[in-house]
Amino acid sequence: MEFGLSRAQLLELLANAMFIAPDRRSALLGRFQHLQRLAIVGGVNPGRGKAAKYSSQQVLVIAFAFQLLQVGMTPERAVQIVKENLSSFDTAIDLLLAGEGAYATFDPCVLSASNNGSNTDVALQSFVIMTRETLPDAIDIYFGGHDVEFPRIVIISLTSIFELICQFLDHGSGMPSSLAFKVALEERGNLGDS
Repeated sequence: MEFGLSRAQLLELLANAMFIAPDRRSALLGRFQHLQRLAIVGGVNPGRGKAAKYSSQQVLVIAFAFQLLQVGMTPERAVQIVKENLSSFDTAIDLLLAGEGAYATFDPCVLSASNNGSNTDVALQSFVIMTRETLPDAIDIYFGGHDVEFPRIVIISLTSIFELICQFLDHGSGMPSSLAFKVALEERGNLGDS
């Protein structure tokens, strides 16, 4: 079962899955183009006159990157976090397909990329994929009095993103089915290999 979304279909899916009002869709397009210029996903730059097709993995990664933008990250940092955590996304996809739930947790440290003037990016250093069962551990690590330097936590539900994508695919006009999306994810290679 083949899966692929055109750019127009992807933008429609993102707008609906993220509850973007019709009058704000030009901003969505602008942010998408910025992420695209930064090469958020590889292999989708077909050139003039050729239609781009986005794979199931790419759709999920782009939807996650938009959530990073929603919590105040710049497009550059969102792309950096995505690219440096591709193996984590592979793990998250496996968890989603197994029905276990997947959540990205990290300290966004939005105002600066580093903590205390060091060259370490706090968001990258603290990025972890959690399951429903391990999510309380993340909260305990951040706020349980441990000797950790992260004063805040962001939790992005990859499970909700996945479910919203599936819902829209099943109800969007002219879209592939959520079954095709899930089968394509099951048959995928590793994100880091693309």
